[in-house]
Amino acid sequence: MNDVFISYSRKDAAFAKRLFDKLESTGRESWIDWEGIPLSADWWAEICKGIDEAATFVLILSPDSLASAVCTLEVAHAITANKRIIPVVYRESPIEEAFGKIAAVKPDPVLAAMLNERDLLQLARDNWTKLGQINWVFSRETDDFETAFAKLLTTIETDFAHLARHTRYYTQARQWDEAGRTNDLLLIGDEIASAETWLLDGKVKDPLPTSLHEAYITQSRTVDNARQRVFRNLRRARAGLSAFVTIALVAAIIASLFATDAVQRVNEGQVTLTAIAQEVTDQQNLVESLRLAVLANDLLNENGGNVETAALLGIRALNTVYSPQADSVLLQALDRVYTEQVFTGAQSVVFSPNGRFILAGGPNMAQLSDAVTGEKVREFVGHTEWVRSVAFSPDGAYVLTGSDDDTARLWDTHTGVELGRFSAHMTDVYSVAFSSDGDYFLTGGADHIARLWDRVTGKEIRQFAGHTAGVYQAIFSPDGATVMTGSYDDSIRLWEVGTGREVRRFDVNQFSKPHLAFNPDGSSILTGSKDGIARLIDAKTGDEIREFIGHTSWINSAAFSPDGSTVLTGGSDSTVRLWDTATGDELREFTGSTAWITSVGFSPDGNVIASVDSDGVGRLWQVTSGSPLRQFTNGHSDWIRSVALSHNRTLILNGSDDDTAYLWDATTGQQILEFVGHTNDIYHVAFSLDDRLVLTAGDQTARLWDTTTGHEIREFVGHTDWVGSAVFSPDGTHILTASNDNTARLWDSATGEEIRRFTGHTESVVSAEFSPDGNYVLTGSVDNTARLWDSATGEEIQQFRGHTTLVRAVFSPNGVYVLTGSEDGTARLWDIATGREIRRFVGHIGRVYSVSFSPNGAYVLTGGEDGTARLWDTATGQEIRRYAGHTGYVWSAEFSQDGRYVVTGSQDGTVRLWDTDYRDFISYACEHIYRNDFTDDERTQYGITDDTPTCPQFAAQ
Repeated sequence: MNDVFISYSRKDAAFAKRLFDKLESTGRESWIDWEGIPLSADWWAEICKGIDEAATFVLILSPDSLASAVCTLEVAHAITANKRIIPVVYRESPIEEAFGKIAAVKPDPVLAAMLNERDLLQLARDNWTKLGQINWVFSRETDDFETAFAKLLTTIETDFAHLARHTRYYTQARQWDEAGRTNDLLLIGDEIASAETWLLDGKVKDPLPTSLHEAYITQSRTVDNARQRVFRNLRRARAGLSAFVTIALVAAIIASLFATDAVQRVNEGQVTLTAIAQEVTDQQNLVESLRLAVLANDLLNENGGNVETAALLGIRALNTVYSPQADSVLLQALDRVYTEQVFTGAQSVVFSPNGRFILAGGPNMAQLSDAVTGEKVREFVGHTEWVRSVAFSPDGAYVLTGSDDDTARLWDTHTGVELGRFSAHMTDVYSVAFSSDGDYFLTGGADHIARLWDRVTGKEIRQFAGHTAGVYQAIFSPDGATVMTGSYDDSIRLWEVGTGREVRRFDVNQFSKPHLAFNPDGSSILTGSKDGIARLIDAKTGDEIREFIGHTSWINSAAFSPDGSTVLTGGSDSTVRLWDTATGDELREFTGSTAWITSVGFSPDGNVIASVDSDGVGRLWQVTSGSPLRQFTNGHSDWIRSVALSHNRTLILNGSDDDTAYLWDATTGQQILEFVGHTNDIYHVAFSLDDRLVLTAGDQTARLWDTTTGHEIREFVGHTDWVGSAVFSPDGTHILTASNDNTARLWDSATGEEIRRFTGHTESVVSAEFSPDGNYVLTGSVDNTARLWDSATGEEIQQFRGHTTLVRAVFSPNGVYVLTGSEDGTARLWDIATGREIRRFVGHIGRVYSVSFSPNGAYVLTGGEDGTARLWDTATGQEIRRYAGHTGYVWSAEFSQDGRYVVTGSQDGTVRLWDTDYRDFISYACEHIYRNDFTDDERTQYGITDDTPTCPQFAAQ
């Protein structure tokens, strides 16, 4: 989408150029036709597309533009599309004089076709009526240009969000209309609600939505509602009817969709009944895949919805038959699977002070495990009942456990030897905690008392008595001066350590067993309660400071992060939630557990959290990255323009509009190097064959860098405008660049000297590639052509014409074909020898920005404006897989050298690594599922009638 379309007369070109340059300097992108070429149907289609895809229509008013048939048609088209029109008066003229010149125009066949039986003079008069209702900007020779431009810019930027969505929805609606209003191009899911809100709000804004907007959005809702009704019926059928009736219902729905067509084809002898039966089966599988995808999506949108269950549904959907919806929902689920490790047999959990170990209390013992590997390090054995609570001393030398066997016990962390046994409670010990210096510890029990002990002597020092029910928690304040206790008598009490005197009582009976935590400085208390709300309370006054609302059931455990900036809660709704302490906003929801969360805690650095549920399953979750799996996000502050995967598949390189390129470890996601030196956007990056060097293209240069040190080795200077592409020759001895100066150039990679220029394009050259043998060069240009050149002589050999807008072009691995991608929304396959178009790849909504072949040439990969990358069968043109996860344009999409992976870079500032084959993606997903397969109840709930394991590891269960 462009910000502005500029309509002008050729006689006002100098002023139009000044306006264009000024808009560009403010970051506003403008569409303007500089060519002045003869009228044609294709040219007019491009003009209309430019108007449709611009947020604002600017008309430079002068005697010549008012008398121009083309300007008249452009204004009329803008009015039809309900564009915001801003007339900029450059030269004034009597309107009747302009009408006289319009009346004298004798339309030729092309202009007549553009008019489509409309009267040109009447069109001009209608335009003038509309223009007369609009505020004008005066920028005549007698006016100050800067003042006029400031007024223009203010008008352009007024309610720009409304304009941008007006343009986006109109562009999509026109594509839908021109494609015969096919349902495939309608809005889906949350997009519809967003569009409906815009449509409603837009009825009181300028410009108003068009009737096409309304038809498009209304039909999107109608079709989506129908689709949802089908899925609801299927869900009801699966849940309430026998398998036979359910299958019959699915078959009936499928049959109603294409039975008439099938019967006709059989009658005409086009297909056999066997083939029709296979089609029915295929369609049944597709409906089942979509049904499961809808169920998974519902879970993801549900508060507390279990992401691992959603992932299992997504896996089943993809295993049934491939559908983009199932692919997308599985990706969304995996993006929210933060579990890193699972351990079993736990009741409570805590990290060691150095963060290296996890201590979990379980049946009759406590267990020490490595926090990274999960491997068992040591057991503390001796209790005869469940260990309810565990704690480390501040120096990590000791472990304290409390158990239902009526004892608390002290252990040597390094040997596992029991050092002391404390039996004063004579009943269940619910809670244990060390003081900040480790010299004392607390126990709380079912006998209604909390007790203070000397660790060294093992003697009881003091009792904190007064509660009328069991003390389920007792903790020290950070300064060690007070003790806070929580009891089943629905009270929280604060006690003076030195005297045992009760200092304050918080009667919070609405909490019912609130879990307690002090913030790091002791000024506030965190409580969790049965109403699903965690509360921050002032420790001195007892006044409530803030609520954390989101859980749908009791909160059983709560903790502050080490720095106090975040709060962690675990609830009976099976979720763990992270909150911003200062605002109360929920930062992240961790789902995957299938039972109540009983205990939560942070690692000492705050990067990992641990939880335990009532089934005894403990989990470690990643907190800090928050990055979806295989996504590289840190570092760049702007759009990712280009990505490349090293030949050995261990490195990822990307270039950005923030003028930098970054090198990443493809396995760990860690940033390795930053390449700094370009003074403007980096449009292209590439690895050398041995991965020791990389190329970056940006500003007016290409640059060569060392991947070991990050140092710049060489700069290729000579282009007079920005360089959009730079690649190595197959043998590495030459560099090929493409530039906005309308040329491609060949350079000596060792010296940086220019060897040859490829000239002939009439617009910017946006891509340049070597043939596999290095004998030819292929270029793609804004002049809508791709061209083949002899690399040794620079002679043009072949042109590939057919696209209507900007073209990017690459060779097939065998050098026999050319693949091009265009802003006309298509990718096309061409025969190099004849220049003939062989096949089109159609499906993207909007522009195609990137094209590439798989290493074996069997597949085509495209990236586009619709935020997706798509995999196609080269031989048939059929879409095989859709990579949907980015939230902005996909500028770049490339295969790994072995073809197993795809890497994409996006306007959303992220890079993603994908499996090429969705079946590998399923395997990858199964590796990241930490729960068991569906339970019997879940199979009934989700209408799963077979007992096939969803993932291979479940077969052994």
